[in-house]
Amino acid sequence: MRYWISTGLPVREVRRRAMLYFGRHAPHEMSLIGREPFRLLFTASLGDLAVEIDPGHPGKVSVVTSHWHAEAQAFLSGQGEPVDGVIHYEAATDRRPEEVLSLAREHFGRGPDGLGLDVTAEEPTRIEFVGGGGRVAVLARADRQPMVHVVAQRWTYQAEQFVRQVMAGR
Repeated sequence: MRYWISTGLPVREVRRRAMLYFGRHAPHEMSLIGREPFRLLFTASLGDLAVEIDPGHPGKVSVVTSHWHAEAQAFLSGQGEPVDGVIHYEAATDRRPEEVLSLAREHFGRGPDGLGLDVTAEEPTRIEFVGGGGRVAVLARADRQPMVHVVAQRWTYQAEQFVRQVMAGR
């Protein structure tokens, strides 16, 4: 899964914070095994984690991992200083866009098992919700590799749970 934010921090500061957080302060101390100008690679017993800075957009910081989800989110929200507190989640899925959006409506919306957020916009491949002082947008693509992209402000835990649910269909 890929988590990413937009930040105003300079690349050098993002790298410094990533090395401190994942090398010393993360709950599971990781080892730095790769250092490139726009990418740091860490490893620990359960798997790897990469911190990437988009060279074309130095304010876009990503964490890519298959195991360290809580640590990725904690780093981005606590150390990355995300613009407007927004975290993006991206993952591959085998589900069709219609199915992803239907699941989003059930998960975030006002249905019996939903979180009670209001739908503010809906298109064939996108749905947006607002409520509880935050917002969530879900985008489902079916081009090359089907993907789900979720943007969350204040609903980050629930957004990650939704992305995991959508990935479970793989």
